[in-house]
Amino acid sequence: ANAIRYPARLVPLGALLVTGLAAIGLDRVRREPLSTRVGITLSIAILGGLRFLTVEPMTEPTTALRFVFFLAWVAGFGLVFVAFPRWLVSRRGLIVLTIVLTADLLAASHPMLASRALATRTEPWATALDRSGSVVRVPESSGSIARAPRAWLAGYLNLYGKHLDGSTPSPAVDRRAFSFHQAMIGGGRPDLVDAAGVRWVLSSRQSLGDRYARTGTRSGAVRLFENLSARPPVQLWTGTNVGGSQDEALERVLAPDFDAGSTLVLSSIQRQPAAVTEPGAARVVTLSSSLFFTHREARIHYDAPTDGVLVLNQRWSSGWNVRVNGRRAEAMIANGIFRAVEVPAGRGVVLWSYRPRALEIGAWISLTFVILLTGRFIFLRVSPFRK
Repeated sequence: ANAIRYPARLVPLGALLVTGLAAIGLDRVRREPLSTRVGITLSIAILGGLRFLTVEPMTEPTTALRFVFFLAWVAGFGLVFVAFPRWLVSRRGLIVLTIVLTADLLAASHPMLASRALATRTEPWATALDRSGSVVRVPESSGSIARAPRAWLAGYLNLYGKHLDGSTPSPAVDRRAFSFHQAMIGGGRPDLVDAAGVRWVLSSRQSLGDRYARTGTRSGAVRLFENLSARPPVQLWTGTNVGGSQDEALERVLAPDFDAGSTLVLSSIQRQPAAVTEPGAARVVTLSSSLFFTHREARIHYDAPTDGVLVLNQRWSSGWNVRVNGRRAEAMIANGIFRAVEVPAGRGVVLWSYRPRALEIGAWISLTFVILLTGRFIFLRVSPFRK
């Protein structure tokens, strides 16, 4: 699973964009004076050489081969670019460029064409963990995880739809979630651990205190602990308080005198924020529920004994929408970072779906440009005025 990274899906689009810009830039700079063309060629040679010398290990055979191709490319292309710029747009020039680019791409893609034996080693976490609570990592020091990434269960578990991950909830973590996480694993706020629904803790420490029991499962120096007082990832609260804003709510939660086990601070998204109230009779009631989630949605089947606020201990971010029993509901933020929604008593279904506004806007822009380009192509093909 670690071979699939979220940003890698954007690489082909970025490559097409860079290629187009490079073609436009080459067509323009070939008309520049001789001194400008010489300066551009030398700059490319220096920057490219520094990249190979400082970034890529020259001990690898494929890297050395690509470096040779780079030198030949700079020498040959630079000579033509400086002395015979018009030849670049001729038919013969384009044929030669196609051959050279094909050879360069084949050399660069050589590592991906080789087959290697599949690594079948599995860590014990695969059978020891379940979805009954979140997973966090508590290293002994700041560099512990970097020294043994495999044992530390690397990867975005939420993104792969495997577990509720309290340490890496997404490829990008905002400052609110980071502040909450740092306070939670610092050791002095067990109420935050329980409020976040943390049940499983990976740590290289020998012990985490009486609240955490050793499970007997380990990988190298990393041990798996279970939080004996963990709450379920879905909770029903009554008598909650309303905070003025998301930042104000998080500030209250992170205060040393705040008890996240007996108080829930809510922030409204759609309505005008209310004033911060004093802690009231907030409490967690027994709830029968089941949770099914993927990287784009979370479905909760519940049976609530009373009206209340259903809290899902997954990080809130702009783009999450919620429906209760098929009807659109108002999404709220619990304790500054978690997702929450009001539900009626009885049986029901809460569906959280992720659909960010930026994705919708980008899709409409792309569709508009496709329609315009298609219309222009058809117009030019059928227009009686075209030459």
